[in-house]
Amino acid sequence: MTISDIITLVSLVIAVVAILSEKNRKHLLFKFHIVDLVLFASSFFLINYFVFYESFYVRGLYISQLYFMDFGLLDPKKYAYLISISSLLYFLYKIYYAFYPFSKIQNVTKFYGQLIENDEISFLLDLIDRYHKTDIIKVIDRTDDYNPEDNWWEHRFHRETLKEKIKRWYVSAIQFLFPYSWYNRRAYGVSVLHGVINDPAFIVLASNLRPYLFAEIFAHFKKTKRDGFPKELVNSFLNELVQHKNFWLKKELQQSQNNDFGQPEWFHSDNRILSALLNDLSVADVNEVWRPFGDTAVDEIEEERTKGYQSKMFNEFREEQFLWEYKTYFAIQFLKIVVIEALVKKYYDNHFWLYYYRSVTDAILKTFEKYPLNDFEEVQTEYHRFIDIMIGNCFLWLGISNDKEDKGFYNNTLSCLGSLLLAVCNSPYYSTREKVSYIKNLFSKYCNLKSNSESKKMRVKIGEIIVKPSMLTKEGAAYYEYVKIAWDKFDKIPHRGMGLVEDNDYDYFRQFKQQVIIPLGLDPNIN
Repeated sequence: MTISDIITLVSLVIAVVAILSEKNRKHLLFKFHIVDLVLFASSFFLINYFVFYESFYVRGLYISQLYFMDFGLLDPKKYAYLISISSLLYFLYKIYYAFYPFSKIQNVTKFYGQLIENDEISFLLDLIDRYHKTDIIKVIDRTDDYNPEDNWWEHRFHRETLKEKIKRWYVSAIQFLFPYSWYNRRAYGVSVLHGVINDPAFIVLASNLRPYLFAEIFAHFKKTKRDGFPKELVNSFLNELVQHKNFWLKKELQQSQNNDFGQPEWFHSDNRILSALLNDLSVADVNEVWRPFGDTAVDEIEEERTKGYQSKMFNEFREEQFLWEYKTYFAIQFLKIVVIEALVKKYYDNHFWLYYYRSVTDAILKTFEKYPLNDFEEVQTEYHRFIDIMIGNCFLWLGISNDKEDKGFYNNTLSCLGSLLLAVCNSPYYSTREKVSYIKNLFSKYCNLKSNSESKKMRVKIGEIIVKPSMLTKEGAAYYEYVKIAWDKFDKIPHRGMGLVEDNDYDYFRQFKQQVIIPLGLDPNIN
């Protein structure tokens, strides 16, 4: 190996570094440990030593230990070549495959922060995907399961034992010496999760760029691992998607419409955002993922109210596809499938998501009060359609509850449905036809339940809701006028045996009259 060979090799390295952008050079340089610098310096010294070996040998500057019987540096320049190639390969390994050393963790985190400030989000997302995503997921999965009896404040005053000190020193040594060790990668995973991904600016700028990257991580934010991740991170991410009516979220919600009795396996493989939230419902539960949907829907209704009659929501409803222009519809559809998944998977640990259907309905009816419609008896606006869909979803949930022999979730569904019916029936700007239709559907649901272990209890609860749809129901409420009309128009023939006299009523219909019709002061014998 000659001097020109060394110059060529050095030039090659310089050229590789030169063609990299500044941000790439900076993050690659973070991979080099102090040990690496010592190794490269030693290699550079040895290469020069062997290239100019003859000059050093004449001056007596040689390694005498390499000279013994039948062995020696027959061609020292070959050693220079081998060291050069090894150094180059090691250099390329550090660039393409190595991980950041522990000593650079603060510098790397600061660099990521600068990328956020400079709006270089795509590059940062690539770095997180390549270097940290897998480790972040492992960090969360390896977090100790949540223990509600754990007195965390006691750890603040815990005196470190000798064994714990030795373990800490050992971990520090491993982190320093072996960048690819789990101890080091775990430290980076925690730092990136809590210090970079959890940065509000990063969530705002990055959520809509790579939603599936976030979804892969958030799928592991389970209830048992609640101590391993930031509490509001998922909701901040979802809020950005809903606010921007993200294309991918919209596509997944549209596909979910075709599965009214639970999402099939293929749905979860093709729709990774919703799958991250629904495949394990404890993710939806602990992160309260319905909040960004529901809050955004209510905010949108209130914002549309400021536009008065100019709001597009006052347009006559034509087709379902046009409802996707509104964030409110995102929320209605998402809440629908969350409850369906809970019923199908028998996950009854939480029901607070039902609250938002009433909130959206109240916001719409408040708009009608401020901007009343003259033709509401004949025309159904998009506002009306939203409420119609929500009430229809409640009936769908009841059907699934009955089919799955739900042990009590139907109580929450009926409470939600009752409050919606009361609000709608008490509104003077909702068509009589729709009000009566909703109540007749509730009568039919009572009478047509599939017989199983829970159907009798469900009938009792449905009857209670019909008699008193909400704790806020007042005596003489307009609701009861529509109940009377619904009973008059209700088709009673299918619920009787041969003949039309009361004695021929089926048992459930006789119970319906005794539990509902008679207490409401209505005529049980009306045909």
